[in-house]
Amino acid sequence: MNIRKNIETSVYFLIVLFTLLSCDKLDKNGKLDGNWQLTEWMQNSTGRVVADKHDLLFYTIKLELIQFRDCKNGQSPYFAYFEYTDDNLILGQVFQNTANNDIPSTTEALAQFGVTNDGKFKITKLTSSEMILQNDENTLSFRKY
Repeated sequence: MNIRKNIETSVYFLIVLFTLLSCDKLDKNGKLDGNWQLTEWMQNSTGRVVADKHDLLFYTIKLELIQFRDCKNGQSPYFAYFEYTDDNLILGQVFQNTANNDIPSTTEALAQFGVTNDGKFKITKLTSSEMILQNDENTLSFRKY
């Protein structure tokens, strides 16, 4: 009787576990996936700090999409598809999310998030809590939350 109860409990546990795992797609980008807050945006040519953590700029990375949010100004968020290879992050098609639908946009619209027109970043540091992205114009430092 005790063995049967243990088997039933184990089977029930496995069913619940497999159900939970099948409901959500797993991260595929390792440490890159997650919620990132911009802590410093510095212009490479002048060393001037353009924005910091008080400007409330966020990147959320999951699967093949990055969401760009400006929580200080309350704008509709932007989304971009991306490619991630070793130490490079390259943005693709960009969309702005509005109340009714997604409107196609360009990387130029992401300048307010430190993105240059080519949409390319070099990942100079990536840990489970910190990320630094660099392009020709800017160095962006993030903390994971």
